[in-house]
Amino acid sequence: MASKELLERDEIGFGLLQSILFEEDGESINENGSVMDGEYEDEENCDEDEAAKSEDGEKNSTAEKTKDPVTERKNKKKSQAVFKRLKNVMSRISNPFGFNTEFEVDVKVALNASNVKARRGKTSNAKPNDAETAQVESDKPMLPEATTIKNMQTHIKDLMIIARGCFNEYIKLKTQMGKLSETEGQLATVKNENERLKDELLEMQKQRQNSSSSAAEQTEAYRKEINRLDSELRAAEANLFKMQKADKDHRDALNEANKALETLTCQHDKLKSEIEKKEEIHKLEVNKLNESLHVKETEKTELRTHVQEIQQELQTALLQCNELKEERTKLQQKISDLQILNFNIKANYEASNAKVVDLQRAIHVLESSSSTTTTLQGRGDGYNCPLCAGHFDSLANLQLHAEDCGGL
Repeated sequence: MASKELLERDEIGFGLLQSILFEEDGESINENGSVMDGEYEDEENCDEDEAAKSEDGEKNSTAEKTKDPVTERKNKKKSQAVFKRLKNVMSRISNPFGFNTEFEVDVKVALNASNVKARRGKTSNAKPNDAETAQVESDKPMLPEATTIKNMQTHIKDLMIIARGCFNEYIKLKTQMGKLSETEGQLATVKNENERLKDELLEMQKQRQNSSSSAAEQTEAYRKEINRLDSELRAAEANLFKMQKADKDHRDALNEANKALETLTCQHDKLKSEIEKKEEIHKLEVNKLNESLHVKETEKTELRTHVQEIQQELQTALLQCNELKEERTKLQQKISDLQILNFNIKANYEASNAKVVDLQRAIHVLESSSSTTTTLQGRGDGYNCPLCAGHFDSLANLQLHAEDCGGL
C-alpha cells in the first residue's frame, strides 16, 4: 500500500539522518551544530606531530601551504560520501510522499569549505621559530577563503538546525502515518471481505450452473454487495478526511470556548456576589414566613380540635336524632294501632248501642205483652234471647243478659 511504502521511505531517511547526526564511528555534533569527524581529528593530531618535528626546517609561509595528496584524496572522498548522505536525507525530508519537488542545498560547498579550514588548521598549529614569523602571520590579511569558510560554517549550523526540525516533523509524521495505518488495516479487512465474497460468488456459480436464473440473481446480489462495500470504502475515506477537518474545527472551537469560558467566569463571579446578597434577603423573608407559618399552624391545630369537638357533637346529635326517629316511628305505629283500635271500639260501640236499642225495644215489647203471656210462658220451657238465641228460665235473667249481650 501507499502508506507502507511511505513508512519504509521515511524509515530509510530516518536511519540516514541518525547515521549523520548521531554516528558512533567518529562523527559527532557539537553544541554549535558543526560536524566534527574523528578521522579528521586523528589526521590533524598526526599532522601536528609532523609539524612539530619539522619546526626547525620551516621558517616561512611556504611550509604552511604544503599539501599531502593522500590525505586530500581521503578527505575528498569522505566529504563526497557525507554530501551524498546529506543530500539523500534532505531529499527524503523535503519530499516524503515521493512528489517531484526542488530542494537544493549547497552542502558540498560547505563540506569542502570545512575541509579547507581543517587542512589550514593543520599547518596553522605549527609553532614559529622566532618572533618574525609570528609578526608576518599576524600582518597577513584575511583571505577570501576564510570568509567563505565562516559563511559555510554558519550555513552548516543552519542546516543542522533545519535537520533537527525536519527530524521532529518526521516523528510527528510517523505518528500520523501510524493512525493512517490503522485505517488502512480496516480498509484491508474490508478488501479481504470483498475478496472472500468474490470467492464465495465463484463457488456458488460453479455449484449452481444448472439453475442459471437463480445464479444470475445471486450474482447480481453479490455485485450489489460488492458495490455497496466499495461505496462504504469510499465513504470511509471521505469520513476520514471529514474527521481530520472536524478535528481542526474542534480545535478552533475549543479556543473560542476557552475565551467564552473566561468571560463566563467573570460573569459567574458577579452573579455569585449578587446571589449571595439575594440569599441574605431571602433568608430574612423566609424567617418571617416561617414565624407566620408557625402562628398559622397553631391556629390550624386549634381549629382542628374545635372541628373535632363539633364533629363529635354532631355525631351525638345524629345518634339522638336517629333514636328520636325510631321512637317517632314506634309512636306512629302505636298511634296507627290505637286509631285502628279506636275505630274498632267505635264500631263495636255503635253496634252495641244498636243492640241495646233493639233489646230495649224487645224488653218494651216483652213488658207490654208480659201480662198476657206470663201464664203461657210460665207453662213453657223459658225465654230465648232475640240477639244470641240464648235460653233463660226467667225474664229477669233475660233482661240482665240483654244489658251485657252484644250479639256475641
